[in-house]
Amino acid sequence: MIVNDISCGNNTPDKKIRIAGYSKLSEQCYALSKLYADRILSDSDYFSKLNPIQSEMNRLRTERNNLFKLDKDEDCLTQLIELNELVKNISDPYAFDEDFFDEAVEKITIDDDKNITFRIIGGLNITERGTA
Repeated sequence: MIVNDISCGNNTPDKKIRIAGYSKLSEQCYALSKLYADRILSDSDYFSKLNPIQSEMNRLRTERNNLFKLDKDEDCLTQLIELNELVKNISDPYAFDEDFFDEAVEKITIDDDKNITFRIIGGLNITERGTA
């Protein structure tokens, strides 16, 4: 599968990368490989043409991966802001608030040592150590 356009986050111009050229680079690699397999290109000609194409493809892949990481970080930050708003709205910080708990806790796990880990929005893990 060749991807011609990748959008991350809220699709703002600074978070969008056009990689239409990636498919052309992929086609060029394929054409070179075919010429090389048919012995039309020598080893030196093949690698001298292939290396710059592969370098550009690697650069585009790295840029795409960086955008995905930024998008993940942005999602985490958004969730932490939501958590902060939930905490601000707690009327009694010493009383159990079921609504807050339901909205803030994504997952609860208990391990073999009876430690309880709460995964809350924003990707935070809070562990309560079990007693043996």
